[in-house]
Amino acid sequence: MSTDDSYLTEILRMAARGWHLFPAVPGAKRPFVDQWEQRATSDHGVISDFYTRYPRHNVAVATGPSGLVVVDCDLAKPGDVAPDGFNMLGVATGLDVLTLLAERANAKVPPTFTVRTPGTGEHGGYHLYFRPPKGVALRNTAGTLGWLVDTRAHGGYVIAPPSITPTGRYEIIDDRPPIELPAWLVQAPAVKPSTAVSASSQSVPAQRSAYLDAIVRGECAKVAGAQRSRHNKTLFQASLTLGQLVGGNEMSHPDAAHMLEQSAAHMAVGDCDCTTSQITATVQSGLRLGATKPRQLDTRAA
Repeated sequence: MSTDDSYLTEILRMAARGWHLFPAVPGAKRPFVDQWEQRATSDHGVISDFYTRYPRHNVAVATGPSGLVVVDCDLAKPGDVAPDGFNMLGVATGLDVLTLLAERANAKVPPTFTVRTPGTGEHGGYHLYFRPPKGVALRNTAGTLGWLVDTRAHGGYVIAPPSITPTGRYEIIDDRPPIELPAWLVQAPAVKPSTAVSASSQSVPAQRSAYLDAIVRGECAKVAGAQRSRHNKTLFQASLTLGQLVGGNEMSHPDAAHMLEQSAAHMAVGDCDCTTSQITATVQSGLRLGATKPRQLDTRAA
């Protein structure tokens, strides 16, 4: 990584926009500090002092304090399989999915502040920066908008230019100020009531709800408490278990995916290299495979 003044200058340009920054681990996407959302700052003196002493560290933007919603259009990882129908539509990247969503809303993906993210693909992925609409509370999402499309808002962060990871450098490709998040993108990332496991939400007989609730809470607890070295294995096993219940019509696929992803949210913000895209892919893979071995609960179990 360059240690000359140009690296610090580019970081300070991000801070000059009023965005709150914090350091990330050199060459990685993990926060270098704890309580990063509270400690993120746009103070040029604080930022200059840190990067003068530690010029190899990456930099991240805390999206919530910065008043930003960043739409992360990712690339499929090797071995990832597109959801049914996407291949027929020529959809292969998160930006393709976002473009398709815009077309279905009779709109276009608007130009806004955009960063190209490094990756194994020819062009990498993209971070599209937006301002949240007034009066709308937005948080992070993982795959809610579509395959390979995540969002970062309150409680989230993105690695920012000029950071470098083993796959390449983060680069600004559109330097205009972020525009307001388009109306057709607002609905999906908006904060919604949490999904509860109950007879009404799962449409299962009342005598089964307590048993179902115990199973789901148990699997989600395993995911939430998973150690770093077992993140993916624990999440996949839990997804297999709930996938069997989905296959047996004991619960819906969206509800199972939502609860598993919420329980696994800690994996993408801690000291692990897990990403929300990987979490979503693991959940979807496990649910699909589990559904091939349907499980129906014993009606005598209360």
